[in-house]
Amino acid sequence: MDGIKKSAAFLVALTTASLIVPVSAGAYFERMHASSRTLSMGGAFVAVASDPSAAIVNPAGLAQCRTFSFLTSLNEPYGLSDLEESYFAVALPAKIGIVGLSWHRFSLEGVSSEDLFSLAFGRDYIRTSLDASLSFGGSIDVARISYSDRFDASEAIVTGSLGVLLRPFPIIGVGYSVRNLGQDSFDFIPGGGGTPLKVQHNWGIAYHWQRVSFVYERERGQDRGWRNRMGLEVRLPTGLRIRSGLNRGDVTGGVGLLLSGLNVDIGVSSHDVLGTSYMISVGYSLPHKGAVVEPKR
Repeated sequence: MDGIKKSAAFLVALTTASLIVPVSAGAYFERMHASSRTLSMGGAFVAVASDPSAAIVNPAGLAQCRTFSFLTSLNEPYGLSDLEESYFAVALPAKIGIVGLSWHRFSLEGVSSEDLFSLAFGRDYIRTSLDASLSFGGSIDVARISYSDRFDASEAIVTGSLGVLLRPFPIIGVGYSVRNLGQDSFDFIPGGGGTPLKVQHNWGIAYHWQRVSFVYERERGQDRGWRNRMGLEVRLPTGLRIRSGLNRGDVTGGVGLLLSGLNVDIGVSSHDVLGTSYMISVGYSLPHKGAVVEPKR
């Protein structure tokens, strides 16, 4: 009886995985959520990238992390207890720029896991006294796929990303990133041709007006199609942040609280078929006496 129950549970988990993570070439490392703030703003963050999650969103944005910062997130996609998404990142200022370290994990208990380890770097090429800036960045990433139990297979490849962030005025941000450079592939079945990790492009524009930010982003995913993302953030004087967005038809939203460098954020994403996802993030940045890069964060 136990064997039947385990087999049934395995089939349910496998079916769930097939619904959430397609087996096509674009299956791996595509719909990653690094923070509740990004999730609640529809995933549109490439033109903002103002926290340690820039390591995988747009490494050029690390240049905005002027002091030691860290971010950690936990997500239970679609309310399924067997699915878990987690993220941890840290930004470390150095003489040559800002170094970022991050680890993203997406797992289906007892079936599979995806791990992305990133060593990123961001640096200002130009920054004026009026806080106009041009920043560049890049990362080296190790992407690892593991199948457990009955599959018992794993493989890792090395890839990379590049990014640029332009702030011609404090109220405008323009960002671009390209991920999965090299287009290596996971080949779990020798001679089967493998599953390539195709190049992914994201570009976007952000407009910050007083206590409101609007972000629009275009993404070219691994299926080679272009998709729209957009997000809105309202920053209240009390430190409360209210956010909403759209991502591939998913409606998103959330709230955040910023107090003395500590931020706690909750994000929600609603899918018509799969249901609702909830994500919580906690981050901290040491105080910085310089210019504020993103107005009234």
